[in-house]
Amino acid sequence: MARYQVDNCVQDIMNRAGVDDNTAMDIMQAMMDQKERISAEMKLDSADIDLNMIAQGFGETANSAAIREKQQLLKNIIVREKFDAQVEGLRHNGQLSYVQALDAVLLGHHANMKGGRVSVSTRRADLEQRWAGKILSMIEGERPHVLKLIKRDKQFLNDVTTEMFHIDEGQCVTGNKDAQWLAQVLSDVADVSRRRVQKAGADVKRLTNWVPQRHDVAKIMQSGLNEWRDFIVKHGLLDMERTFGNMPPEHLNEALEQIYNKIIRGIDVATVTDWQNMVLSGPSDLAQQLANQHRMLFFKNAEAWMEYAETFGTGNVFDSVMHHLRDNAVNAASMEFMGPNPQAFMERYVKHLEKKIWNDPTLTDKQKKKQAGKLPRSFDQVNSPLAMGFNLVTGRADRPHNYIGAKAGAFFRSWTSMAKLGMAVMSSVTDLATAAARLRVQDMPLPESYAGILHGLFEGKLPHEKKEIAYLLGVGFDGMMGDIHARFMAEDQVHGKFSAAQQTFFKLSGLTDWTERNRTTFALMSSAHMAMRSKQDWAKLSERFRSTLLQHGIDERTWKAVQTLELHEVDGKGYVTPEAAKFLSDEVVDAYIAPKLAEYEAFVQDQWLKHHKKKGGDTPVDDPVYVMHVDMQLHKRREALREAARMDIEDKLGAYFIDETNYGVIVPDERTRRWQTAGLQPGTLWGEAARFMMQFKSFPIAFTQRQIMAHLRGAPGGKVDVGGLAHLIASTTVLGYLAMFLKDAAKGRKPRDFTDPGTWTAAFMQGGGAGIYGDFLMNKFDRFGSSPLKTLEGPFPNTADDFVKMAMNTLHGDPPSAARAFHLVKNNLPFINLWYTRITLDYLILYHLQEMASPGYLRRMERRLKKENGQEMIFPPSTYIKHGGGYR
Repeated sequence: MARYQVDNCVQDIMNRAGVDDNTAMDIMQAMMDQKERISAEMKLDSADIDLNMIAQGFGETANSAAIREKQQLLKNIIVREKFDAQVEGLRHNGQLSYVQALDAVLLGHHANMKGGRVSVSTRRADLEQRWAGKILSMIEGERPHVLKLIKRDKQFLNDVTTEMFHIDEGQCVTGNKDAQWLAQVLSDVADVSRRRVQKAGADVKRLTNWVPQRHDVAKIMQSGLNEWRDFIVKHGLLDMERTFGNMPPEHLNEALEQIYNKIIRGIDVATVTDWQNMVLSGPSDLAQQLANQHRMLFFKNAEAWMEYAETFGTGNVFDSVMHHLRDNAVNAASMEFMGPNPQAFMERYVKHLEKKIWNDPTLTDKQKKKQAGKLPRSFDQVNSPLAMGFNLVTGRADRPHNYIGAKAGAFFRSWTSMAKLGMAVMSSVTDLATAAARLRVQDMPLPESYAGILHGLFEGKLPHEKKEIAYLLGVGFDGMMGDIHARFMAEDQVHGKFSAAQQTFFKLSGLTDWTERNRTTFALMSSAHMAMRSKQDWAKLSERFRSTLLQHGIDERTWKAVQTLELHEVDGKGYVTPEAAKFLSDEVVDAYIAPKLAEYEAFVQDQWLKHHKKKGGDTPVDDPVYVMHVDMQLHKRREALREAARMDIEDKLGAYFIDETNYGVIVPDERTRRWQTAGLQPGTLWGEAARFMMQFKSFPIAFTQRQIMAHLRGAPGGKVDVGGLAHLIASTTVLGYLAMFLKDAAKGRKPRDFTDPGTWTAAFMQGGGAGIYGDFLMNKFDRFGSSPLKTLEGPFPNTADDFVKMAMNTLHGDPPSAARAFHLVKNNLPFINLWYTRITLDYLILYHLQEMASPGYLRRMERRLKKENGQEMIFPPSTYIKHGGGYR
């Protein structure tokens, strides 16, 4: 098919449909780059049409629906070509199969290969953390006292809500200047996220007098449709015209019932829509649903919003905006990689990939069959890793199928966490080793890495300037976001009062401060290291550092731009931040876009010459009319490319710092969660079963993926990083012994014999991510008092089984011993098992109670500890507590 047809199509769109110039230019560039391929593939499954027919459609049909449909068809072509090029690049760079390469685009790959970490998953994490970090950096840099108001002052948050409803009026309506300032910050960053989603293909307009709302589904279901609907209507909470338009009043109840049904199905209609279900039927897509049904309930004023939030909502205005940013990050990342309709795109692409597999002459028939068999036939296919990965990165796997069931499951798992993870901060001492190992990958010497990490840990209160930089890097606020639990659990956090209790627990345990300080230190060290290395040209960088940069898409062209970034200076040290890319000079950006601009200039020249030859004459390229035409076309294209280039560089740097930090101070990603949840929705039978079984296993799995597997293919070229692996094993084993020493001390036990080979085997398991399973794996008993097979079931099912057995035996006249019952209860109560509360409670109260319940218990415990662990108590309780209870 001739390029002339493509040109006509795009020109028709520009002239008759009023499509944005930048969009039209992007389309033309894609057509120029892939004309042969487009010609062969324009018959897209359900529609047997070519470009002439599309162009005629735009010329003949002026309605917006037709325009949008064809605009998105062309946008899908652009996305398809870029996506396919990335899959092919990964196949050749990492010697991956077709299926592995497709999986890597969704979830990233741990091998050291060019572009291996550029994925939907890393893009989502980067956008979410960067947007949240931007809000917190502005607070820290301009009004740090506001952070305390957010945490403690309900009236302040109410004022912020009121100010957000009046943000476009330009005046303070509450008299609270801090609230007005924060409302403007929240509104501005929320609008940045909206424009990003819009640029990805969703026509989401900016709304005035609007604040995102989160619904408490449990409260709504408990109240029922009628009570929920009556509350909204009788209290006059909604702006009826904005919410329902010109809908006749007699349809109001029906409309609210539809909204109610969406809410109780786990769809937050204030921020997300039912696009997943609509996609399955074919005609609808994510972009269209976001445009038409985004933010469905419009409250008439701030008071109405707050009244609804108090009764049927969850969280405050700050929480709601953060949740909104998280949703927009998922939507933007999905559409940027897979187009306006991610599921329809993937369904088509899987068919396309299957054809490529069967037509690949380099594969044997057996290999073709094996690879094609791994492609999903449906994205609801529970045994397909690709389908699981897709459902995780697009958020489908996080949407509860049954909200009550999902919330109940999350509640019990959170309870178990607060009962079992009181000493998790001690196990986390191995973060020092994993952080140093990852900094080594960035070519930082190990002594310098350990020195910097330890200095960061004991530096004291972080200066405001460093906090601001850390927030811009997307780290340092895990506790505030409630994400600390994610290191050990396979799900998003629970909401409401129990979520606050869980955050308090991790704060009291020390894990929140430990994790935040380690992540902040790691990110600041990475940023400062890049700033220092930016003085060197690309060729002078070490091969190890270059290959790490290339994993994140940072090539020589990008590095030249990084070298010109304005650095944040603190105490004489420079730091690179992703946001600095927004302020790159036009000169630097023009050098970055020069190859694409040259291609487009050649395209314009080619079209000019073709046009004049068709008219029967030649026009020299130095003709003034031609020069003016080219300048005009290049000016439009240049501005679009400059904007895209700045965003591209910012995305690469943002993803680099977030992803590297997640490697150094391990945080599970969607690849880990696929192992844990199989991509199954919470609230389903198997989804909940997977979450219960895999509780506390996220860290060991993530350690294996992000450290062990990364080192097995971590050297340049995807080879084994022998030196890095040796350091990882040695350092985590030593720190594993330290973790065991600290936990033993917190339990009042003497250290294990370090001359015993079994001790170092246990230290190896402890330091290698076995976590709370380290003791169990290396001893004759586990901490739940059951068999190895039962331990694999997960902590809560095992504990529940013990309680059920105890109750059933009691009913049948065979009650357990008082000591056994007491032991079971005390080991499953939140907060009393914190590392510093447990030993105090043991000696003051609990040992007495256990001895009273079962005389001789303490001496039996001491003998069992000596026999099975080779350990003794530092202060044997039997020497202080009499037989049967009471002090001697």
